[in-house]
Amino acid sequence: MKAKDYNATNTFAIFCMLFFFGLRASELSGIRRDNHQTYSCVDLEGNLLHVRGSWRNGKYINKTKNRGSKRSIPIDEFAAKFLEIWLYFLMDHKPDNVYLLPGKNGGPLSYKYIHAQIWKTYAKHGLADITIKRDGHVIVNSSPIKGFPTKIFRHRFGTHMIDAMNKNPLLDRNKVKHLIGHTKFSTSEDVYGNKIIEDNDKSSPIK
Repeated sequence: MKAKDYNATNTFAIFCMLFFFGLRASELSGIRRDNHQTYSCVDLEGNLLHVRGSWRNGKYINKTKNRGSKRSIPIDEFAAKFLEIWLYFLMDHKPDNVYLLPGKNGGPLSYKYIHAQIWKTYAKHGLADITIKRDGHVIVNSSPIKGFPTKIFRHRFGTHMIDAMNKNPLLDRNKVKHLIGHTKFSTSEDVYGNKIIEDNDKSSPIK
């Protein structure tokens, strides 16, 4: 941030938001921070991130993928620390843009930009071979990471939520499907319930 490398700063914020909250790409771009209570998504006093809309086809819409996608996700102490730092940074650098990940012309960062920055980061760490086109578009030549790069974090979030049901009495099927953004728990279970979580401390997989 101090070096004013906005690509690096934006990439840091993108990875943090995906890691902490398991958002869909359209939801990530649609997170707003303006003072209007109807639209603002970041509630640090209540420790909640509200998913209220999405960014599609170059505009904000007060609608998500399905009726279960509008949800409130708890902000833990680590996510809160990031958001405090990020909001303070934006006060100086993007004060007039209402989006948490501000882009050009008053809108948020586009999916094309988010997609490119994630793949550039993976390539830098040896996780992908890419070609960067003149217009900034990234072509993935090869990578062990399959599909859309943002979905990796969503799968991680969903898998950990389902696994946590066995350990946390406050988490039930309705709560977990709400946090993931599904209308039915069966959808969450079908997509994320068959994954294996690696326990690095004990070197044994937990199903």
